Amino acid sequence: MLKSIIININRSTTVTTTSNISKFLKVNQINRYFTSKMTDDDRSKLFVTPKWLKENQNNVKILDASWFMAHEKRDPRKEFVDKHIKSAKLFDIDEICDKTVSLPHNLPSQQVFEKEMKRLGITNDDHIIIYDTRAQYVASARVWWTFLVFGHSASKVSLLEGGLPAWEREGYPVQSGPIENSNDESITPYKSKFNDDLVKNKQDILTNLQNKEYQVIDARSADRFWGRVDEPRPGLLRGHIPDSLNIPWTDLIAPVANGGHGGFIPKDKVLSTFKEKGVDLSSKIATTCGSGTTAAVLSLGLYNLGYPLPPIYDGSWSEWGLPINKLPTSCSNNNN
Repeated sequence: MLKSIIININRSTTVTTTSNISKFLKVNQINRYFTSKMTDDDRSKLFVTPKWLKENQNNVKILDASWFMAHEKRDPRKEFVDKHIKSAKLFDIDEICDKTVSLPHNLPSQQVFEKEMKRLGITNDDHIIIYDTRAQYVASARVWWTFLVFGHSASKVSLLEGGLPAWEREGYPVQSGPIENSNDESITPYKSKFNDDLVKNKQDILTNLQNKEYQVIDARSADRFWGRVDEPRPGLLRGHIPDSLNIPWTDLIAPVANGGHGGFIPKDKVLSTFKEKGVDLSSKIATTCGSGTTAAVLSLGLYNLGYPLPPIYDGSWSEWGLPINKLPTSCSNNNN
C-alpha cells in the first residue's frame, strides 16, 4: 500500500521531496480519527476526466450539483434545464436537506436521503459522477461528502475534473430539458448508513473550544472571517469561531476568469497553502464555512493529498453566527 501511495504522489506532484513523502506517510500512520475503512484504492477514481466519463457514460449515474449564493443571482435549476450532460439528474442541496430546521441545506435524515435516492434512480451499487458548472467544486464537493456521510463506497463516488466547462471544452455534447425524476420502479431501494465521523455539530465545536482536540479551518473569505464585512446572510454576527484558522476555499482553486480552467491548484501548492496558514497536518482537523458547502472544498483538498477526510461542521456560521445562540465569537478589523 505504501508503495502505491509514493507512486501516486510522484505522478501528481513534481516538487515533492523524499522528506515530504516520509512525513506524509508518518501522518497517515498516526492520524486515525477518521475510522471508516477507506483505502488508497478508494482515491483512484476521486476525479475522472471528461474523456473517461464519455467512455463510461452508460455505466454510471451522473449528478449536477451546481449551487449559488443568493447574491450571485444565478438559478441552478434554470441553468440545468438550459444545459446539462445527457442522463444527468439534478442534486439540489437546497431541496435534499433537512427542512425541519431554518439552517440552509443541512444534511437530510437517512429516511429523506433514501427517498431522494429512489427519486434520482440511484442504488448503493451505482458509481456516481458529480459535476458542477463552476469548475470550482461548489457544490459538487459538498454532494460528494454527503454520499460518503450516508455510507456510499468512496470508490464509487467521483467528481468530474473541471466540471461542466471541462466537458464542453473537450467538445462533448450537452442537452436541454426539464428536471426529471427516475421512473424505474425496479431498482433496489437505497440503504444508507450514517457515518458520524464525517460530521461535526454545534456541541462538538463548543466542546473543542475547551479540549482542543482538533483544529477548525474556516473556508470563508478573509474579510468575512475577520469581521470586516457583513455576512451575505442577513442577521448573522460578524467574525469567526475562536481559535479557528482561515483558508479561503478560493485559495485552493485555480482561476476561472480570463480563460482559466479552474480546478485545484497543483498538489504541492495546496499542501504549502495549508502549512503557510499554520495548519498542523499531523493533527486532527475539521472544516467550516458559511453553510457547510465550501468547507467541503477544503476537506476534499486534504483528502486529495492523501490525508484523512476532515469532518465538516454542518451548521457552520449560519448556525454559529446566529445572535440567539449566544455562542463565543472572535472578530478583528486588522489586516490579516
